[in-house]
Amino acid sequence: MKKVKRLTAVILSALMMTSAFSVLPVSAAEVESNTSAVSSDENFISGDYEYSLLDNGTVEISKYIGSDKEITIPDTIDGKKVTSINNLVFEHCIGLESITIPENITNIENMAFRFCTNLESINVDVNNNIYSSIDGVLFNKEQDKIIFFPYNKSDSYEIPDSVTSIGALVFCDCSSLESVTIPNSVTSIGAWAFCACSSLESVTIPNSVTNIDIGAFCACSSLESITIPNSVTNIGESAFESCSSLESITIPNRVTRIDDSTFWGCSSLESITIPNSVTSIGAWAFCACSSLESVTIPNSVT
Repeated sequence: MKKVKRLTAVILSALMMTSAFSVLPVSAAEVESNTSAVSSDENFISGDYEYSLLDNGTVEISKYIGSDKEITIPDTIDGKKVTSINNLVFEHCIGLESITIPENITNIENMAFRFCTNLESINVDVNNNIYSSIDGVLFNKEQDKIIFFPYNKSDSYEIPDSVTSIGALVFCDCSSLESVTIPNSVTSIGAWAFCACSSLESVTIPNSVTNIDIGAFCACSSLESITIPNSVTNIGESAFESCSSLESITIPNRVTRIDDSTFWGCSSLESITIPNSVTSIGAWAFCACSSLESVTIPNSVT
């Protein structure tokens, strides 16, 4: 019970942090210049939308209050250009299946589509200068970063070769996703990227990846095996926390630290190889690994 409470707290904390410092397809400075990022505290209602005004006089949508299965975000609301979509705008839209993003949108917060469990596609106007879509999946304009994968789109997915980065929360809570193919072009797997993909059974991480961020595969309860290539130099905190079906894993020999809670709750983990490159093992790193029979800690660990 403590483990479940702690996991929930950790994820909620991370989600709040990522909502405050959104992982966007452009830099924070660029987004601020696009949106004049600060909005007023006052919310207005127009049709199916609640919204607030940004400093530059454009609109940020704060909530959708309609019930349509298919939504096209309007270009304008009350005569003002719509440029931003805030966090959790569609959180109660359990019947929502598709969303169309117009060309004016310059900012989509990384939790904008959270809890849209029946969402199958996000389609972006081809004239949008910041975002794009491929087969209903949200990307940045250059299509080198995948931003959001609709929860109900598919049980398998092959990430395009153009992608170099998997953003934060991209596949998080895609409970029906069973397999993902990550191309050799990808160098980074973002925070909580595959968190709670409870049907995901196996993942092969290509040799191009150097960074696995915080909570990347947290609570992937069906994940039985994972190959981490020698290219990886960083494995973030809670990266494999509560992967309760994971039986074995080898840490690459370029990793210098096993971070806090990395394998917390991996109750099926029987063996682990810690390389000589590791100098530090964080708090709770192997907590609640009830099947772990032996661990060899190298002399490099101080």
